[in-house]
Amino acid sequence: MPGSPVQELIQNGWRQGSSIPAGVLSKFLGELPQFWPPPGPDDCFVVVSQTCDLLHHCLEAEPLAEVLLCRRISQADGALLYRKNPRRLHVEVTNHQGAIVLEALACEKFSIPRTCLAGLTPDSELALPSGVVSTIAAWLANRYLRPAYPDAFNERLRPVRKKLDDLQKREGRYFERLLLNLEPPDEELGDGDTYSMVLWCVLHPDFVADESAISAAEQVADSLLTILQPLRGVEAEACEVRLPAEVSLHDLRAFRDWHTEHVTVKQEFEPPT
Repeated sequence: MPGSPVQELIQNGWRQGSSIPAGVLSKFLGELPQFWPPPGPDDCFVVVSQTCDLLHHCLEAEPLAEVLLCRRISQADGALLYRKNPRRLHVEVTNHQGAIVLEALACEKFSIPRTCLAGLTPDSELALPSGVVSTIAAWLANRYLRPAYPDAFNERLRPVRKKLDDLQKREGRYFERLLLNLEPPDEELGDGDTYSMVLWCVLHPDFVADESAISAAEQVADSLLTILQPLRGVEAEACEVRLPAEVSLHDLRAFRDWHTEHVTVKQEFEPPT
């Protein structure tokens, strides 16, 4: 219907991945969930609702839009790029100011009435490319789809968590994902039994034609294996670099994503006092 809120959403160009400065939305709504720390002047909210839902003709059927707080930070953490952590995500975006890095926390997603966006326009200075939008959507979906590894296996990684975390922070940008073949994959083993693991470090597509990057990535894989091999109760058989084209659907039946949340040092966010 012409002049309806839905028509305004369409005319104003709202899509999944559209962004709006945090201060603008806060002023328009009057009240936001309590975030800590509070959103800053350079932070924004990104619409994560799928476009068909966002622009659905019936407000009664789709009354809400989901938005995600994205904070501007100074530098990307390699362990948080490319969906490798289920709770925190770093994405790199280029706008008129040059390259910027945004950080999102999965817990900082909330819903607002779709009608709130009808009177607003997306921020033209921060247009997220389709690849970044897909990364954010897949990261959120993976909160429900990611594998859960045995507690006994995760506990046996405890002595090397800090080393793994540090290596991922420095060099994690080479890898789009880490794939783990763990045997047995779901059992809680006792102290006398051993897990066997094979780790594939899947190279990010940006580096597949870069021989120096491939060589550096192989050194990182060797370092990962060196860290893992001394573990008790875990036999690290191999840690190899794979090109994306070398990973088949058949492989994904045996190898599952290994998110750095399983191995990274826990980071706390202090609430306001």
